Amino acid sequence: MYFYEKLGNISLIQRIPRIPQDLLFSDTDIVAADIEENLMNYVVRYYHQTLKASVRARSFLADRNILDEKLIQRFQLGFSDRTLGLQFDKLPSWQSASSRGALQRVGILKPSGHEFFRGALVFPFFDEQGHIVGAYGRRITQKLKAYSVYHVHWTSDGMSFFNIDALKKYKHVLLCKSPLEAMSLLQLGIENVISIMGAKSFSEAHLRVLRFFNTECIGVVFDNDIAHQKIAISIAEQLAPLGIQSYKVFLPNEMDVNRFCMEVSNPKDAFMQCLRSATSMTTLH
Repeated sequence: MYFYEKLGNISLIQRIPRIPQDLLFSDTDIVAADIEENLMNYVVRYYHQTLKASVRARSFLADRNILDEKLIQRFQLGFSDRTLGLQFDKLPSWQSASSRGALQRVGILKPSGHEFFRGALVFPFFDEQGHIVGAYGRRITQKLKAYSVYHVHWTSDGMSFFNIDALKKYKHVLLCKSPLEAMSLLQLGIENVISIMGAKSFSEAHLRVLRFFNTECIGVVFDNDIAHQKIAISIAEQLAPLGIQSYKVFLPNEMDVNRFCMEVSNPKDAFMQCLRSATSMTTLH
C-alpha cells in the first residue's frame, strides 16, 4: 500500500555531487524581496542537477519507461538526495539562516531542517507565468519505514496543473492523477496531457485554471477501479457547470497509465484504442 504526505528514507548517499558554478548561491538569491521565489528556483535547479548525477534515481525513471532526456530537461525533473541543506553551509551565517528560514516558511525544509522531499523524485508545477506553485514527490526506496510515505505533495495558494502549457495549446486535454503518469503519455508523444497530485487532489483552484484557459473537454485517465471511477464522476460533476465536457478512459485490468505503458505491447496504439472506447461521463451516473 502506498501512503501520502502533504507538506511534510533512503540511506545516506556516499558521494556529494559537485555543484556547477551557476547553481551556487548569489546575493540576489538571498536578499531579494521575493526571497522565497528565488530560493525555490534555486531548489528546482539543484534537484535537477542531483537527478542528473544520481544513477539510482535515473534507473527508477528508466524502469518506468521515462527515458526521454529532452522531457526530463523540459519539465525540470529533480531528485532530493538529502544534500540540499549542506549547500547552506557554504554561505555566511546570516545568509544561511535567512535561506533556511525562508524555505521552512514555504515548507521545503521542515522545522527539523530535514528536506520535505528527501529521497524523492521531484516534479515541479508551474503556473501560467512560469512561477513555481507546487511540486509532487515520489520516493524511490523499495521499502520505507512504517512512518514514511511514498507520495509527497507541496502546494501553494496558486496551485495549478503539471504541464500547464498544454492548456495554452489545446482545448481538449487528458487528465492524469500524477505527473509520473502524465510523463508516460508524453513519452508516447501525446502532448495534450495534464496532471494533478493524486486523484483526490482536484480542487476549486484547478477549476479556476480551466476556466481561465477556456478548456472545452477533458478525458479522465485514472486507474480502472471502482474507487477511481467514483472520483472521476465527482470531477465530471464539478466540470459540468463550467460547460466542460468530460469522458472516462478505461484502461484494462485495473491498471494505471504508467503500468499500462510499461506492460502492453505497442502502448501508443493500445492507448489510442482505449481513447476510441472512452465513455461519456454523463452515462456513468
